[in-house]
Amino acid sequence: MGSIEMPNGNGKSPSFDSAEAPPESNTSKRRRSSVLPLEVGTRVMCRWRDSKYHPVKVIERRKVPGADYEYYVHYTE
Repeated sequence: MGSIEMPNGNGKSPSFDSAEAPPESNTSKRRRSSVLPLEVGTRVMCRWRDSKYHPVKVIERRKVPGADYEYYVHYTE
């Protein structure tokens, strides 16, 4: 099972510690805040078991208890 996150430029997931994080541009903030929930057919980078990011296409999504979604994706690489 993988996790969908936005990698930073070096392929690693970003640090969410505000003391360490560099200031973000408005475009970057806007893109992150408008990404979820993903639509079927959306292509994103997904972190897999090897902790590396791979391109995927969202095939299906389903609502889980709470406000979250679970995604079924197809690795396109």
